[in-house]
Amino acid sequence: MLKKIVTVCIVLLLAAAGLCACAEEGSGWDMTYAALEKETGYTRNQLEPNQLVFEDGHWYFSVTVRDHPEDEDGMLIGEMDRDGKLLVLDGPSKITLEDLLEEDLKSCFNREDCWKRLPEVCRNWEKKLSVLSAEQKAAIWDKYVKVVELGIMLPPEGALDFATAYETALKEAAAAEGWTEEMIHMFRHTISACYEPEGSPAWFVYLEQHSWFEPEYESDAAMEQYDRELEAAFAAVNQKPPIKIGILIDAFTGELIEKPMLDYIPEEYNYLDFLIRTDEAVASIAGK
Repeated sequence: MLKKIVTVCIVLLLAAAGLCACAEEGSGWDMTYAALEKETGYTRNQLEPNQLVFEDGHWYFSVTVRDHPEDEDGMLIGEMDRDGKLLVLDGPSKITLEDLLEEDLKSCFNREDCWKRLPEVCRNWEKKLSVLSAEQKAAIWDKYVKVVELGIMLPPEGALDFATAYETALKEAAAAEGWTEEMIHMFRHTISACYEPEGSPAWFVYLEQHSWFEPEYESDAAMEQYDRELEAAFAAVNQKPPIKIGILIDAFTGELIEKPMLDYIPEEYNYLDFLIRTDEAVASIAGK
C-alpha cells in the first residue's frame, strides 16, 4: 500500500510541475539512466524518457521501457536524491486483459472513422476471448465483451456510406424528436458502427454533449456559452437537452429502426448501453 501511495504522489508531482526546465536537467537524466541501469539492467537506449522534475532537493522521473511486454505498461516511476541515489522505484505495472480491450476499443471511439476501425478490433478480440476460460472471461467488464460479440462489420455492398448514413441518422432522429437539424448538430459524434442488431444491417450513431475535455470547450467560458446555447435551443421546443443520443437506422434505406435512445441528467445509462442495446436502454424507448 505504501508503495502505491508513493507512486501516486510522484505522478501528481510530475503532472503539477511539468517538464524540468532547470539547467541541471541534462545531468539529471544522466543520473537517472545510471541509477536505472544499476537497479534494473536497462540501458539508456532501452528507455524512453517521459518527465524529469527537480523539487525540494530530489529528482522525480518517469520513463517507459521500449519494447515492453504487451501485458505491462512499461512505465518506471522513481525518486532520487540530489546526487542520483535511487530512493524509490515503482513499475512496470501489469496490464489486465480488460485494460488491453478497453484501450483497443477506446482507440476507435471519438473518431470519424470509428466504424472502420471497430470491425478489426472486434475480430481480433473475438479470437482472444474464444480461448479464455469462463473465469478469465468473467474478469473482463461484461459491456466490453458484449461490444466484441455484437458482430460489428464493415458496411455491406449497397449500404449507405458512412458520411451519408451519419447525416441521414441525424436528420431522421431530429425529425422523430421534433428538433431542428441545427439542434442535433450541437452534439458530438462519439461512436459509429455497422452491425445487425435485428438480423439485418444497420448503422448505429452515438452522440454526446460536448465537454471540457475537447480543446474548443476546455475553458469555463466556452462551456458556459455552449450550455446556454444548448438549453435555449431545446427550451424553444419545450424540451430539455439529452446528454446522450443513440440512433439506429437501416443500413440501406436510412430509415429509423426504432426511436432514438436518449439519456438525461441524472444519467441512467452507460455510454455503451445504446450500442449494445441493453434491455434497459431499449425498454426506455417504449416509454416515450
